[in-house]
Amino acid sequence: PETKPAPAQGEGGVKYVDWRDVIYTGPNLLFGPPLSGKSRFAWAIMSQLLGEGKKVLYIATEPNLVPILDQLRKVLSDAVIEYFENPFQVREYARLLYIRRKWVKYDFVVVDSLAGVREDYSSMYGTGTVSDTFETNRLTTMIVWSLARYTYYNGVPALIITHETPIIRRERRASNERNERRQACFGEETCPTSSTHAMYTVSSIMHMYKLERMDEEGNVIGVERVIEVVEHRYKPELVKCRVKLIEPPF
Repeated sequence: PETKPAPAQGEGGVKYVDWRDVIYTGPNLLFGPPLSGKSRFAWAIMSQLLGEGKKVLYIATEPNLVPILDQLRKVLSDAVIEYFENPFQVREYARLLYIRRKWVKYDFVVVDSLAGVREDYSSMYGTGTVSDTFETNRLTTMIVWSLARYTYYNGVPALIITHETPIIRRERRASNERNERRQACFGEETCPTSSTHAMYTVSSIMHMYKLERMDEEGNVIGVERVIEVVEHRYKPELVKCRVKLIEPPF
């Protein structure tokens, strides 16, 4: 097999890798706080792939993306850009994408975002009860699973963006103790989604955040956008590596 160069060594011993080494066939999760640059990173990848003659699908679900969709369609004119306000439309679109997988083929699919699906469901169908969590978890799981079947069948990657959710803890039967509380989010303080079925379906999980740089006196002198690989199904050696950021076309 062809040998690839080792990840580049950055400041402080941090290893940087190209996004193509991390975003593998199947769905890949990118999560982080609002305004950390998740959508911009997806647009940059889309621009790069469109320049290579690839076919790209972008599915937007967040209302705050609506004002820039027209600009996005101008800059990324060759991309197929869809916006769905109803969360069940996103589920149906993902399901039909798999059904028509032999005829409708994309080289890269972006869903921006699962958090938008949850927010849309809460505003349109929410009851303010525990059942909302159950229904949104089921909804996001079905969307991710449909995308997984589509991408694995056609051998292409998908990038699913979502916000951070509170830490998820699950009980596990231990051999020496009755119950052991374990953190189910790979050592992170936050999780990409409360739907654990969706979380374990993906090829890789990446955490995007802003890292403040401070001087010796504790003053902030700069802010760096960081994408860190949290989990990788096929390349566990990439965990804790950082993805090289590329700038979007605007």
